[in-house]
Amino acid sequence: VMLVGAVTMTAVGFGRVGGMSGLRSEPPPSLTSEEWSRFFHIYKPPDDPSFPTLGMLLGQHVAGVWYWCLDQAIVQRVLSTRTVHHAKASCLLAGFLKITPMFLMAYPGIIARKLFDAELYPANGTATPNQAFPLLLQHTLPPGLLGLNLAAAVAACMSSLDSVFTAAASLFCLDLYRGWLRPAASPHEVVRVGQAFCALLAVLTLLWLPIIDVLSDQIFLYKEAVMAYLAPPIVSVYLLGVLWRRANATGAAASFAVGYTLGFGRMAGEVWCKLHPPRPGSAADALFVRLHFLYAGLLLCLACLATHAAVSWAAQGADGGEGRAVDETLLAKCSCGGEGGRRAAPAPKDPAPTEWLPASLPDETHHAGGKAGDEPRGVELGGVGGG
Repeated sequence: VMLVGAVTMTAVGFGRVGGMSGLRSEPPPSLTSEEWSRFFHIYKPPDDPSFPTLGMLLGQHVAGVWYWCLDQAIVQRVLSTRTVHHAKASCLLAGFLKITPMFLMAYPGIIARKLFDAELYPANGTATPNQAFPLLLQHTLPPGLLGLNLAAAVAACMSSLDSVFTAAASLFCLDLYRGWLRPAASPHEVVRVGQAFCALLAVLTLLWLPIIDVLSDQIFLYKEAVMAYLAPPIVSVYLLGVLWRRANATGAAASFAVGYTLGFGRMAGEVWCKLHPPRPGSAADALFVRLHFLYAGLLLCLACLATHAAVSWAAQGADGGEGRAVDETLLAKCSCGGEGGRRAAPAPKDPAPTEWLPASLPDETHHAGGKAGDEPRGVELGGVGGG
């Protein structure tokens, strides 16, 4: 429903401004010709207040790695696929679909600025750029489609909040409450604690709403800034865990501690400086006002990587040079090969659906060559058995 509404909104909007040539011909009253021309370039000048070129090339990739490789919504869907081939294909398809926001999100925003410049940026009033989407919906969609899109938007927001609250409550209950605080907690108690934690998150969400207006007058910029401050620790642990065999849990814990301390410190400092502007040229002005969030995110990621590497190296020296334990059996089973360039046997061309399931009965023959009466081996990814 929202996709149909977005396509309709874009088509009607282009018709009202006279197509691409009409959209680019004259700037809105509140912008100069040079400022208006920046709307039609993907990479902005280095002094752009929203997305500077260098910041996009360097800092934006930190949030990109977090979203595509570590975001729970993406990871859960990839892990739910039937085979590794399906997982790779779905990621490629999603990557191509990410091209469509250029036409269904960026251009409608530019059209809204052209059509409703007086409402969004009044001469003697407060700018309200977040009203661009509601105004475009109201003036471009027919009544029936407008109601459907509003209902779909509300349902999408509720679904996203429900997913976030459920995931956060699961992490708190299973990893913290039952894992550390009360290991003997009953399932009923865990459910009650999860419900209370969801209610607490809802209250904290409402209390956080004023902070959004303080950090940025545009929701999209606020979201990007928060990702830049909170993603670096996770990204650094992920990258070093994949690319460097000597990375260990001690270094990861130190990276999380340093990264989140600096990230929340940057966010708190920015809020404080927005409410109490510092003296121009001071250290607070340089760190929390003039330093763009994309550059801040890059510096945070570098600090997390350095901390993780240094602490991992020091921890290995303290325990006699022992690196992290690697399951050699898992390496031997991996289709990408183990150590020394050895490669495991290739997966069957057409694996049966049961190859992804654990052996349910002791007398069943496992797909990897097990005999009747063998113990269940569990899930074997990619159809590669462990004979």
